[in-house]
Amino acid sequence: MRIARNCLLGLHIFVGLGGMAGGLAAILDPSAPLGAPSSMLEGSPFDSFLIPGIILFSVIGAGNLAAAICFVFRKRWQG
Repeated sequence: MRIARNCLLGLHIFVGLGGMAGGLAAILDPSAPLGAPSSMLEGSPFDSFLIPGIILFSVIGAGNLAAAICFVFRKRWQG
């Protein structure tokens, strides 16, 4: 059970940091974050990567890091 717990904690941290890094890149350069062309957004409701970047940063990134913190301190609502 300890191995599964450590793997889950590692995944939360990995996904959280990756989401925050990608979201921050999209927030700072919404026209072409990390070289992604804006043509990828054709057919979507977004004109730039700003709103998807904010969602990626806050929901995926910060959410997973918050889950990792709750997981470490064994909070009641960690699940």
